[in-house]
Amino acid sequence: MAAGSAWCGPRSIRDRSLPFAASVAVSRVVLDLHYPSDVLAATLIGSVLAGISIALAPGVALPVMG
Repeated sequence: MAAGSAWCGPRSIRDRSLPFAASVAVSRVVLDLHYPSDVLAATLIGSVLAGISIALAPGVALPVMG
């Protein structure tokens, strides 16, 4: 969800969650916990689901996030 809010969320959340999501993704690959393709797929899925959530319930999703 960090990746999704990094791309789809309001700017205040995006500024904090993008570096966090990127560092977690890089650490997973560096520590050989996941393949790079797994991390990219999870980032894509999280971003798409966050975008859908925000589009379907804009009045609910954004105030909770920010």
